[in-house]
Amino acid sequence: MGPIRLTSAVNAYLWPRLSKLGFHRQSPDSGERWKEGDSLIRTGSQGRPQALLLGRDTFRLAFGINVARQLPDGSREYMDLSRVGLPRAALSYSTQAELEAVRARIATAMGDGILRWLDEDPPTRALSAERKGTD
Repeated sequence: MGPIRLTSAVNAYLWPRLSKLGFHRQSPDSGERWKEGDSLIRTGSQGRPQALLLGRDTFRLAFGINVARQLPDGSREYMDLSRVGLPRAALSYSTQAELEAVRARIATAMGDGILRWLDEDPPTRALSAERKGTD
């Protein structure tokens, strides 16, 4: 079994897709390729910052991903990835082939819910629910 190449896997498949979705590295001196520890940011549909942090989970052999959005009051909210089919167990790998499967699950989750969550406006949604209860 050879070494597991996380950086190569992200740069070959995830980074080009994330770049097309408007994400860029927060540090401009990072070069053209993603590196572990790079924060990926973009401005969302509501005009507020959104961020992804991708890398190795340092406590186990797993892909680590944090997804955050800025709320209208300036605070940050972090996504519960199990909402889009990415519980912690779905991010574990022990071989390059398993990492490739994790990478594919993350790409699917980006299209199936992460981007939608990043772009929704939770205070508006909560206010609508509140109004429905009083009608």
